Amino acid sequence: MEQIIEADANGVIVLSPEIGAAIKPHARYVLEKENGDLRLKLKSKEEEKPFWMTATPEERAEDFRKWVASHTDGPNLPNEAFRRESIYEDD
Repeated sequence: MEQIIEADANGVIVLSPEIGAAIKPHARYVLEKENGDLRLKLKSKEEEKPFWMTATPEERAEDFRKWVASHTDGPNLPNEAFRRESIYEDD
């Protein structure tokens, strides 16, 4: 079954009742670009698993190292915030 679906003037895509009836509740789709066409592909259960569930310990460690390396600018707090005296209020 192939149907043409068109977006309205606001960019909203409205599906016909026939198409909507074929979609199961909570179904997840991936939008893919193929030869200039945009296609909605049903996301498989395997694709829904988060990275940490499917990655090897080595892959998780490497991902963590990349995440740590991406934080090069520190906590973005002024140096004054690290002084003990700054945590006490002056009355």
